[in-house]
Amino acid sequence: NNIAKAHGGFSVFTGVGERTREGNDLYHEMQETQVINLDGESKVALVFGQMNEPPGARARVALTGYIIFFCIMSELLFLTTRLPTMDLDREELDSPVQINLEDLTYGQVSCDVPEWYRNPDFGILFKDRPTFDHIAELAPITLAPGLEDVLSSDQPPSTDFFTTLSRPAEGLMWGVYALLMFKPNHAFKLYIGSGTNAEGGVLVRLPNYFASSSQLPRFVKKAFADGYEAQHIGLLFWTPLPSSGLVPKVRGRILAMEALMTFIFHAGISNITDSYISDFLLWPREAVDWEPLCSHSPLKEAIRGGLELSEQELELAAQIRKARSKERSIENNQRLRSRKREADEELYKQNVTKAKLAWGVKNPSKVLKIAEKVRVKAKESRSFFCADCDMPLASAKALDKHLKSTAHRNQVAGIKKAPSKRSVATVAAKRIQTINQKTFCCSACDKTFPNEWSLTRHEATNLHKKRLKNKPDSP
Repeated sequence: NNIAKAHGGFSVFTGVGERTREGNDLYHEMQETQVINLDGESKVALVFGQMNEPPGARARVALTGYIIFFCIMSELLFLTTRLPTMDLDREELDSPVQINLEDLTYGQVSCDVPEWYRNPDFGILFKDRPTFDHIAELAPITLAPGLEDVLSSDQPPSTDFFTTLSRPAEGLMWGVYALLMFKPNHAFKLYIGSGTNAEGGVLVRLPNYFASSSQLPRFVKKAFADGYEAQHIGLLFWTPLPSSGLVPKVRGRILAMEALMTFIFHAGISNITDSYISDFLLWPREAVDWEPLCSHSPLKEAIRGGLELSEQELELAAQIRKARSKERSIENNQRLRSRKREADEELYKQNVTKAKLAWGVKNPSKVLKIAEKVRVKAKESRSFFCADCDMPLASAKALDKHLKSTAHRNQVAGIKKAPSKRSVATVAAKRIQTINQKTFCCSACDKTFPNEWSLTRHEATNLHKKRLKNKPDSP
């Protein structure tokens, strides 16, 4: 404190687990020695946590003192039970809650527990803290709105909090979600899960929670059978879909954080192994307003996706898997079409035509691009070729139209086209002059044409007739 006074700084005293009497004595002793000056300026902050609080709550006391050390505050607050929410630069310091989450997540994958309690994959993946932090940097999480306040509170949230959880509006995500189930005149039930589908992300998992689904967890299925309904499902936090080479690493991180959320929100069925997670709890189980639905800890699950492979091997495997999947899809489609054609060929052709027309209406730009590619390919392959005129055409219809044209007949008869008496430049200049003078103009459409033939052709179109019909009469 003397150094703080001499150099204009602050001292921070943090008592992680103190008796009320000891904290009170220290407070008054600091007043007597003028370390704390109630009438003037004090340069010390005292942060206390009661020793009868759960270990997770006491851990926040030390974190609070740590945060105060890094914050320059105009007015020093006397903090006791809540973590502050501060607007800090993420490059310098994450939010206090996210720091605490990362510490607790690493703590549960590295703490000393029996071998059967935790899958050995977690020990292989998170062999030390630097490795864990590196994976965390590869997959930064985004907390759901309101979750930071919930995790920094000394009281658990009400069930209303879970109904506010939403889903990302855009992009493919992995994440941890909460399912809240409801039945009239009964306690709510809570399930915590995660979605790590390598292609569709967590949104592939969320629609599966309905009574007749075959992919329901055991106790969720039982809750549906008992008359419960899925009231709401939303994400607690999420991270962008990882590349193929990072799938097992990020999946392990999501599983570990799913386990932490299961512990914190008491979503797991109580059993004799609860003593192993007491250090990670923020509130006692009796304080929550819901009943658990998770049958086991996610830490017991294996980390799927090729944990033993390198990132390069995983990328290559993903490419091979994607190519094989495409081949199987093509083969299956071909077999399906063959069966439908054999059953009723006429009906099959009609359905194909309808499907193509419907797709063309929905995707006009794609139709034009495909048509252009077909025309170019037909000309290059000379599928529709007039040998007399040495001219490739784009389609059978275009070739038939050409064979009936005067130019083709003249070419076959040996009649050569007379050279033009006017140059291209002269013709272009004449067209511009005619347009500027508005000699041939359609007043209904407000368009000008270079010659009478173009105007006559325009007046025969349906668009012109429609505009002419809708145009009000002149007064």
